[in-house]
Amino acid sequence: MASTPSYGAAPVEGMEAQPAVHPVVGEINRKRNFRAVLGAAVVVSPFVIGFVNYKGGASSAASSVMSALDKVKSPISSSVEQDAEYDDQLSFVASNEYTSIQGYAGKDYPWITEGQLAEPHKTTTFTSTSTLDSDVLARMNLAWSVDDSDEEVTGSFKYVFEQPGTYNVKMSAYDKGSGDLVASTTKEIISKYVRREIRTLTDDDREAFFSAAEVMYKTELGDGKKTYGDNFLDVQWFAQLHNTLAGSRECDHLHDGLGFLPQHAAFTLMFEKVLQLVNPVVTVPYWDYTIEAHSVLTEGSIHAWRESIVWSDDWFGEASPEDKVVTRGRLAPTPGGGKERGLHGT
Repeated sequence: MASTPSYGAAPVEGMEAQPAVHPVVGEINRKRNFRAVLGAAVVVSPFVIGFVNYKGGASSAASSVMSALDKVKSPISSSVEQDAEYDDQLSFVASNEYTSIQGYAGKDYPWITEGQLAEPHKTTTFTSTSTLDSDVLARMNLAWSVDDSDEEVTGSFKYVFEQPGTYNVKMSAYDKGSGDLVASTTKEIISKYVRREIRTLTDDDREAFFSAAEVMYKTELGDGKKTYGDNFLDVQWFAQLHNTLAGSRECDHLHDGLGFLPQHAAFTLMFEKVLQLVNPVVTVPYWDYTIEAHSVLTEGSIHAWRESIVWSDDWFGEASPEDKVVTRGRLAPTPGGGKERGLHGT
């Protein structure tokens, strides 16, 4: 069982299960045919042997019986124990709208198996990558389940995980003719949020991020807590926290020494958690500023930095370093210093 059994994930609403993509011939019927022919051969063999002995000798009888049996093909067995050889040949991968463009997310992490990462609140598509012979696959129907839920019979399986965590996804192969289980495989799928460079987000994901951020920028702390819960924090709270910890050059807790990386990681995670109170789909993207730096170097002007799409009105907008305020765009006007108020108890 998965480590998050309480999460109520469910198949995507409005998406009908597609017919299985494999036309199937009843493999188990072949097994039954085999048994029937074998039984008939045993029953009639004394008569055949007696007749052939009369006509041509015992060797001809044995040859006739074996020739008949050779015409019966070996079937795929119907029992799970006997079909263990097929289990190892079943496999599948998880993908979403980013996979075809950016590849499998998390593939460079040693603790994530390629093709076994899903993202919360995004439609994940599970697709068979089995290595069974095509003629064997053509005689199977695929069925899918998550954490022992009811199976859905479909060629590829769409699912939305509603929370981060680990889930057991099972793909089973059934003989279409008999409905018997032929083989199955289960993989542990990790559901985690993925942070991407802001320019590589889909338009919908980028808009979701900025819309949630706009709520944090423009909603007073008290109103936000009433609407989104006690864990809501506004952008002024984060600005004041940053200034409190990093406002003094003599004692910069956020930027000096070993605290830089872990404190900013924690700071970003706190910010992301509040964004997800507004919209659980959202993650915090990162900004690869070396793209702007390259533009400055190639164009020979610092103005190339300010012409980046990152500072467009629909994104972060334009700011005034002198006045420490966002002066234009969807997040304006936002003071950069943070309001004076206590950080505790919020």
